[in-house]
Amino acid sequence: MHCLIRTLQLKKKILHLTNKIQPDLDVQFFMKPPPSIQTLYQTKDPIIKHMCSDVVYHIKCIDCNQGYIGKTERQCYRRLIEHGASESIFIDQQQQT
Repeated sequence: MHCLIRTLQLKKKILHLTNKIQPDLDVQFFMKPPPSIQTLYQTKDPIIKHMCSDVVYHIKCIDCNQGYIGKTERQCYRRLIEHGASESIFIDQQQQT
């Protein structure tokens, strides 16, 4: 409530100053609504890291230890399986979380 009173006082001061400087200027104020409940609480469960899509990933070669950086719009685990990763890696990670 204290904030509302200070806002109204500031509004009066600004209107007074603008009328003094330029009387024909039509100044209007609009109150901003309070934040919605949706912004205060997370409503969705977090997505497991390897289930995310639109990711950039880095893979090291088992044989030569060189790296490959790729980007995919698909789910990360699907793309990594195409690169030869074992599905058991993702099952183990899921059980740990």
